[in-house]
Amino acid sequence: MALSNNQSPKDSDGTASAPPMPYQVMSADGAITIANGVVIVTKAGVCAMTIDNPPTEGVHNLKIVSTGAHAHTLTYTAGFGAGTTSRDVATWGGAVNDSLEIIGYSGTWHTLATRNVTLG
Repeated sequence: MALSNNQSPKDSDGTASAPPMPYQVMSADGAITIANGVVIVTKAGVCAMTIDNPPTEGVHNLKIVSTGAHAHTLTYTAGFGAGTTSRDVATWGGAVNDSLEIIGYSGTWHTLATRNVTLG
């Protein structure tokens, strides 16, 4: 059976649908501009990405996944987990589906999970 684009019900009676998950496609070098959702990296070659601090209010969840076999980079100047220059660049290992999941809290991105991505 084919999947539909239906989202989980927003209300307990199932009458309303939740909005689709926010996403951004990175087909060229540049800045990630969303704080919640999924970033799909599609650049045909290494993609050099940057990200600013997350908003200070609330908790933010961002997943970044590569559709190609490239050693992409994500630079976060403050450093993941406030690690400054010891953890300010995430580097993808160069395989399809390499991914990074980060949580933004109190103005700082923290690493939740990696798949063939290293921090340095």
